[in-house]
Amino acid sequence: SGRPSGGAALRVAVADSVGRAVAGATVHLTAGRSVRAGRARTDDNGSAQFGSLAAGTYLVAATARNLGRGVARIDLMEGATTVTTLVLPPSAPLSGHVVDAQGRPVAGARVLAMPETPAGPEAGRPGDLDPSALGFATESGPDGTFALPDVSVGHYRLAVRARGFEPLERRDVVAPSSDLRITLVAWGAIDVRVVGPDGAPRAA
Repeated sequence: SGRPSGGAALRVAVADSVGRAVAGATVHLTAGRSVRAGRARTDDNGSAQFGSLAAGTYLVAATARNLGRGVARIDLMEGATTVTTLVLPPSAPLSGHVVDAQGRPVAGARVLAMPETPAGPEAGRPGDLDPSALGFATESGPDGTFALPDVSVGHYRLAVRARGFEPLERRDVVAPSSDLRITLVAWGAIDVRVVGPDGAPRAA
């Protein structure tokens, strides 16, 4: 490790699954679940650097077009340069449509895909710097379609929210998947059917 002038430093090498350097990848550094500490793009050698950082534990994540995301937890020490490598797996996109109960498209729905984590006392504790806490998010378009192109192969929990609709959660969604159909129910919606004594539908 080197000796940066002031604070800690980090050098990140980004490669694909066969070891080739990934130029132009976006690298995010987070000092917690929501505190952004830095952002950089990799150079032609697949390298990105951060300096003048406070010592402590961070999450570092990298994304690139047509590849999955690489993420790791790192500990930075005062006065030292830490070097880490992130490997980006092949992408396994999730895509589909968000519709209402009548099959009409729902625009502007927020779709969040969270990696499924193992059950147990250590899983998902609030405040943990857990790489699995990083999800993939997007919004549905005017026609209700959504796409999460940089998802990696695995099992995910989908959380979908839209104004005027009840939140929906779907577990054990397998990536890659296309043509997922997400049906949202409007707040306060009541399905009323009028039937006769014989159970046959009648006009209301």
